[in-house]
Amino acid sequence: MQMCAPIAKAVFDVNSFHEVAPVLTRALDLSVSGRPGPVVVAIAKSILDGETGDPAIPKPSAPVRLGPDAEAVQSAAGMIAASKRPIIVAGEIVNFEDASLDFWQNIILGDDYESRKHNGI
Repeated sequence: MQMCAPIAKAVFDVNSFHEVAPVLTRALDLSVSGRPGPVVVAIAKSILDGETGDPAIPKPSAPVRLGPDAEAVQSAAGMIAASKRPIIVAGEIVNFEDASLDFWQNIILGDDYESRKHNGI
């Protein structure tokens, strides 16, 4: 199982049917938190073939809002818009989320996008 550790966010080993529901809940939460990624859950064949009983299914976690403070974003956008030659290092997540065009149109150019587009900027 540990061979999956280098490519997974976490590796869980389920040893009893009582652990299945809470471990799967934790694994699903972890897989989508922060940067999404794979999580490995190993369930023994004896558990899959055995009696399951009546396990308690945990309630889903409340979604976590990720991202910067809206006022900080507006402040940064104002500073970028006021600069003559801004340099922006956006990081790979902009590309990972396929948001580079949206990033430039909405964050960098904002309301000036259409006028700058027509002027070839």
